[in-house]
Amino acid sequence: MIKLIFRQLCNQRKLNTWIFLEIVVAGVFLWYTVDTAFVTTAVNLIPNGYDEEGMYQIELDGYRPNHKLFDKEVAGEEFRVEALQQMMDQIRNLSEVESFYLAHENFYPNSLSWLGSQFFPDTLSIAEQKYQHAQWYEVYDGRGSDFLRTMGLKDAYTGELLSMAKGEQVPNRCYISEDFAKSLFGPVPPVNKKVYEARQTMYTVKGVFGRVKTIAFNLPYALIVRCTQQMPINSPAFVIRLKKGVDGVRFAERFMKEVAPTMKGANLYVSNVNSMASLRVEYGKITNEYNRQRLQYSLISFTLLCIFLGMVGTISIRTNARRQEIGLMRSLGASTQTIVKQFFCESWLLVTAGFILSLIGVVNLLVVGNGMTQPQGGYEASANASYWMFEEIPHFMAVTLLTYVLLLAISWIGTYIPVHRAVKVLPADALRDE
Repeated sequence: MIKLIFRQLCNQRKLNTWIFLEIVVAGVFLWYTVDTAFVTTAVNLIPNGYDEEGMYQIELDGYRPNHKLFDKEVAGEEFRVEALQQMMDQIRNLSEVESFYLAHENFYPNSLSWLGSQFFPDTLSIAEQKYQHAQWYEVYDGRGSDFLRTMGLKDAYTGELLSMAKGEQVPNRCYISEDFAKSLFGPVPPVNKKVYEARQTMYTVKGVFGRVKTIAFNLPYALIVRCTQQMPINSPAFVIRLKKGVDGVRFAERFMKEVAPTMKGANLYVSNVNSMASLRVEYGKITNEYNRQRLQYSLISFTLLCIFLGMVGTISIRTNARRQEIGLMRSLGASTQTIVKQFFCESWLLVTAGFILSLIGVVNLLVVGNGMTQPQGGYEASANASYWMFEEIPHFMAVTLLTYVLLLAISWIGTYIPVHRAVKVLPADALRDE
């Protein structure tokens, strides 16, 4: 059968040449389209590393000096600290709240602000400038404020739920992500080891948690959570975790109606309650991430449709030109399955040969251009252990395989429809013009 197929391809080489060239061009365009969609999908499938369900941000705002409700008599730092302490007590006493933490307004997932710095494992590394860059959060450590428990972070080595309340109360303690720990200290758990910031502030590592995607649309980035006894009196915010089974929507409504009016002081007041899910959606809208992803998936859908219509049209012309051949095969006793199988094999050979040639063009363009699509979030500079799908060779192979399967599927669908229609024609009708 293979000899017959090669003979048929050779006999109809003029018509097959058009299909072959179409596959070559389509393969190049489709590869690049699949590449961008592959990276976006792979990043979206990576877990956030924290439990978003039941997490809410209590947004605080303050009256400005020119506001009619501004009280200059309680504008000092000591009044702001006292007001925040009272608010923490109110939140801690709410029956629906399991845990909370107090931090600057930007230290929560999918914040529009991102802060990073250089960190060193020892003083010698500082002198030699051998550092690891990492994002940092700074959270209040006291009066029940528990960032780890509220985020639902787990110990990277034991899998147990972490809690700041269970950690040893030492000055300048910190918690770091797993990728950050491995980059600085290797595979050995670095608990009680020191981390030095660029300005040579020293922190003691008291725990290691798993990778965290602080931006849902980016890869996990090395993260250090610095604990401080100093309250964030400028632009503070609370993040809370509700107990299991609590209706978040009803809680937010009750909170704004009953609790928020009493939760104020030192010119601070509650302006809103936002779920972590809504903050993620808002981030995606503001940064146009959702539009970018829609455009990518729309582009690949449009590309597939164009390739499908083009290949179906070309293959239909090719199949109609061979109706007499199909009729002859039917008259000689060939079954529908045998005929379809032969045409499928021909399509497979054309697609395989054309796609191999298109890969030469893809590789040349990758070398000349900027290479394959890379995920957002500073992947090359981060402390992440490499994800297999973003390493060069596995990345290229995965995208190539997906592109090949899509092209082959399109060619087989485009082959089956006209061939199946031609097979239904009676042999006598197909051979009438012979």
